[in-house]
Amino acid sequence: MSTVDPPPPLRRPATVQYLLIAFAVAGAALALAIGSIGIALTALGWAVSAKADTRGGGGSAQHATVAPRKTPAPAPPDTGYRLHYASTPLQVRVVCGFPEGLDLDEPQVSPDTGSDLSISGCSKPSLKLDFENDVLASVVTSPKAGPGDCSDAIRLGAGPQELTPVAGQSLCVRTSRSAAASEGHKQLFVLLHVDAIAADATMNLTVTAWDIPG
Repeated sequence: MSTVDPPPPLRRPATVQYLLIAFAVAGAALALAIGSIGIALTALGWAVSAKADTRGGGGSAQHATVAPRKTPAPAPPDTGYRLHYASTPLQVRVVCGFPEGLDLDEPQVSPDTGSDLSISGCSKPSLKLDFENDVLASVVTSPKAGPGDCSDAIRLGAGPQELTPVAGQSLCVRTSRSAAASEGHKQLFVLLHVDAIAADATMNLTVTAWDIPG
């Protein structure tokens, strides 16, 4: 009895095998690409976080924004005051026992009436400035003080009615309101600078005055 050999196994066409291999390779490439994108996004997140930490000391980029500094506004200039007279030199010679009057409204030495202060003494160390009762004065540090400075100085610390003058000293004086009204002009702020005092009690002064508004 003769035997019959079984039929040989069916072979897949070569084209099908190539397609399966191509699909496998494409799938592997796609998975690799997706993994690379994930790694890149993670690295980008780390970079953004590190940059925010550097700017804001560990906070978010939004909180790391530093507000610009505001420059203080300059002090406003003196307003409302009108110059009455400017840098007027005066020389006062004091005779021992005879006080010398000084009118700051004009200004003038030895006025018949309307003195804002009197200067007395027998020598340089004994000189005194004696202001009238309704005249206020205050020592200031700047020889270039303006009317606003004088207003503040007198409002915050008017001195006694009697002062000892010193060479180089600057005084702010507010003149008499009643005397100004009787003479037909406004009350004044006066910057009085003591330029020099001689041994014989002669004083050289420079005075500047402004009308007080109102």
